[in-house]
Amino acid sequence: GTDIDQPSVRIANENAKLNMADARFVHAFGLNDRKVRQHGPYDLVFANILAPPLVSLSQDIKNALSLGGVGILSGLLRTQERRVSAAYLSRGFVLERRIHRDAWSALVLRRVGSGNALSLPLRGRGVAQRPGGDASAPRAPALASPSPSHPVVASRRHPSLKREGER
Repeated sequence: GTDIDQPSVRIANENAKLNMADARFVHAFGLNDRKVRQHGPYDLVFANILAPPLVSLSQDIKNALSLGGVGILSGLLRTQERRVSAAYLSRGFVLERRIHRDAWSALVLRRVGSGNALSLPLRGRGVAQRPGGDASAPRAPALASPSPSHPVVASRRHPSLKREGER
């Protein structure tokens, strides 16, 4: 995984070790960082950050996802759903599910293109990134997060898993 915040990388590695997780986190600057791109495209990107960075990262997240890949976006308020989903729908995503917890929302989107969306088991090594933001801003409760840094996480499909039609 990756994060732009050095202390978050250290804490994520400590948490992975304590939880006996087969995960390693490194310091990187965003989804376009070489450390992130070299392992993509990913079948899953999970972003638990606030709405403005979710909107501004919509193209980067699309570029990081494989066709049929899933983006899980949380850290936004229900009142911000429309703005965030519009940014992704305009870039070739379809909304598969909304998850609500109090005033907070999570969106599950799938990247689709001219072909059919693929249903894949999501497995593989992850990549996490926290694109910054105001440290004093309220944080969304983590609906699922591998570290306390509320990262963007990307997961690559295990090579042994085949897509529909692959041999």
